[in-house]
Amino acid sequence: MLRNKTDDLRRALSGRFTTHHGQMIGFHLERLDHLDQMIDQVKQKIGHAGVAGTSRRPAIGPAGLVAPFTAQIQLLSSIPGISDRVATVVISEIGVDMSRFPSGEHLAAWAGLAPSPPAAGAGPGTARATISGKEIILTDPDDEPPRPHDGRSGHDSEAAI
Repeated sequence: MLRNKTDDLRRALSGRFTTHHGQMIGFHLERLDHLDQMIDQVKQKIGHAGVAGTSRRPAIGPAGLVAPFTAQIQLLSSIPGISDRVATVVISEIGVDMSRFPSGEHLAAWAGLAPSPPAAGAGPGTARATISGKEIILTDPDDEPPRPHDGRSGHDSEAAI
């Protein structure tokens, strides 16, 4: 986008952009290049679960740290919406040995996705779950609206009459 506006940029910066500014931008660009190289190195070390071949290119086998988990990555990525990258992240976070979680509910709780009991006065059908400190309110639209309460704990207004 800026390539089409080179002349406009030159006019706007005329007299305001000194050699010092050019050096500082050069430092920032060098730092960005270095970070890009580091990201490429980390991606190469992590590797991939393999790439299917096409009529134009041969298949590429698994490589890197994720190579031993190719079968699990392929199984997870068979779920709609789960890419190889997401599957790799899930496996890196929770591992492949599910025996440490007695149930799916325990895994959900460990991941911060299990609903917790609602706070007092939140009403029926309301549950809360937190994901990394962000609160999500889960409600069931088929639940009845909250009944009136007389203010005493455990007593409905009808029972107090």
